[in-house]
Amino acid sequence: MTTDKAHTLRTNLEAIQGVRAYPVYAEASSLSDPPASVDAKGIVSCQALAALAAFGNCPPGSQVATMQVLDVLLKAQLDTRTTHPLPEQRTLSAYSSNHVLAFFVQARDASALERARTHLYLHAAQASPPRTYGEQFNDSLTQSKRLRQIVNISMVVTLIIAGSSLAVSTLGSLFERRRTFTLLRLSGTSMTTLRQVVIMETVAPLLICALLSIGTGYVIAYAMTNAIDPGPMKALSLPTNFYITLGMGLLLSIIIICATLPLLRRITQSENARYE
Repeated sequence: MTTDKAHTLRTNLEAIQGVRAYPVYAEASSLSDPPASVDAKGIVSCQALAALAAFGNCPPGSQVATMQVLDVLLKAQLDTRTTHPLPEQRTLSAYSSNHVLAFFVQARDASALERARTHLYLHAAQASPPRTYGEQFNDSLTQSKRLRQIVNISMVVTLIIAGSSLAVSTLGSLFERRRTFTLLRLSGTSMTTLRQVVIMETVAPLLICALLSIGTGYVIAYAMTNAIDPGPMKALSLPTNFYITLGMGLLLSIIIICATLPLLRRITQSENARYE
């Protein structure tokens, strides 16, 4: 948005009782509007950040700060601060001739909020209707919950498929080695020992692969989170429902595998043994 249009829009917004508008200027001057991208950096005054603490804050003595405008809500959802003070001592007037990337609008009450929203909807060209910080945050949180549910379901389905695959391979292995198992049983090996052998051959690989997959996923999620939000490295805490879902998936997989164990008694009956 050009400086003239932004000035007119700000004047009209602040003419609404109880509304304050804070512009976010483009970091570099340009003859055309800067492209809307997640990497677009804007300049915001520390006075605005003091009034809108959710977007970050400035250290003492700073007058302006940089911020990535379009992903500020995503980073706010991660409970981080998205502003960085400029190293040089500049004022907002040094950028006031640049294009305006966005406006942060503060409303005193619900009536002022809706009037400001209507004015922005009618007079500010934008891809989506104006939304409050809380609305955007709640939508992002809802999307995160849906994504978490999809991931949990996918994890359970994957574990069940892995357990079923192991069960099928176990059945094939039992039929291939039924003479060996029969001779072991005739020589005095108990059924408990034979079952333990089968379980060790199937459940152990399942648990090892599951642990390796969890570790790999954690490392990737850790790297992605810190790539999205540069700064001090932060540890990820896994929610309780993750462990519950993981436990249920592993339990179902083990039950599917154990369903093949009754076949072991049938194929190790003495009449199945052949002597040469």
